[in-house]
Amino acid sequence: MKYPASIRRGAAALAALALLLTLTPAARADSPAYGSQVWLRDTAIQDGVVFSDNIFWSDYYSQFRHEYYITYTPGSGAPIEGSLPETGEDAPPVQDEPAVPDGQEGADGSETAGDGEDGDREPDTDIPYWLLPQEETGRRQRSAYAATGVTPVVAFGTSVCDRLTASSVAQYYEGAGYRVLGVINGDFYDTATGFPLGMLVSHGRLLSSCGGYYAVGFRSDGSVVMGQPQLTVTAQSGGQSLRLASVNKPRVSGSGVTMLTYDFRSDHTTGNSVAKDGVNVLATIVEGDAAIGGQMVLQVLEVAEDAAVRTLQPGQVLLTGAADGYETGLAFLRSLTPGAAVTLSFATADPAWNDVREAIGALYLLVDNGVPQTGFEATAAPRTAVGVKANGDLVLYTIDGRQTGHSMGASL
Repeated sequence: MKYPASIRRGAAALAALALLLTLTPAARADSPAYGSQVWLRDTAIQDGVVFSDNIFWSDYYSQFRHEYYITYTPGSGAPIEGSLPETGEDAPPVQDEPAVPDGQEGADGSETAGDGEDGDREPDTDIPYWLLPQEETGRRQRSAYAATGVTPVVAFGTSVCDRLTASSVAQYYEGAGYRVLGVINGDFYDTATGFPLGMLVSHGRLLSSCGGYYAVGFRSDGSVVMGQPQLTVTAQSGGQSLRLASVNKPRVSGSGVTMLTYDFRSDHTTGNSVAKDGVNVLATIVEGDAAIGGQMVLQVLEVAEDAAVRTLQPGQVLLTGAADGYETGLAFLRSLTPGAAVTLSFATADPAWNDVREAIGALYLLVDNGVPQTGFEATAAPRTAVGVKANGDLVLYTIDGRQTGHSMGASL
């Protein structure tokens, strides 16, 4: 699928991993290319949680390299007081999905969109609608997280295309009463629209599909799955079936059908990508939700061939294909009529992804089963990475870059 040329390659974006509340120092071998050790410090934050702050000196470049990382053991630590609650009629709104970092490299970007810090807002403001009480939204109850010492959360703001700084993410969670261990950027995104290239899953809900990209997923117990989810979204109605091209990605000319939801943009419109002739099916969700391994049933409200930008209501979706798109997709959309039922199935080749509650995209696979991969570009830059050790411990890694006298960064 062809996306705009404005995709940031050196930047991390879309969502941040906010490690809430409560990670054993690990033996490490320093790479000669990094330079000699100047200062190494491991700080045990609590049981099973370690923060590492290291400085190296490169004689070859006459530059420092400054890296930081958090290592945690999934399921470690005492139960959290005030764990993320269930959302239901008798439960308060969950205040755990604040904002996303911007398109700047590292975690110190400056572009912002909204503040995402006030959990007591009225329903017509920009707090994510699924975090409001059930009676205000009609959304279905979702299960609570296990009360473990560390809770990984993919924080993305008020919509899939939203962006906020990593510091705002931390401030939001701290303001909600959580102890934030760290926030790092993730995925790559289009700078013009903010849409992510990779997968986005929050609280078990699939908010954006993954294409052929890698992803990092977190289960309820904090354990991790990595790889290519190879997600397929299949629509079935009246004996016909169609594989969708994407979920909450802009519609692309000459391509397949995408599904846009209320979560796509902060203004809840379907965006400018549909402002050209196409086949559009507006539907409402009558059963289920978008979830890996699950199904969702839609009821068609309207079928139109137009170039209209629509504003979606909670629980509504738009199935849309460009007029010059794949004929099989357009034929499927044209076959639908108001009142018809459409069943969407969300499946992956690896059933391990079915248990994922949070997930975020990644562009490069650096190490595969302990084997370093090759063929990467060699420019030193700020970097963000996520790794899993053989024992299941997770490492969230960042290195500063392009800062003379402080840190030159590293190649992939």
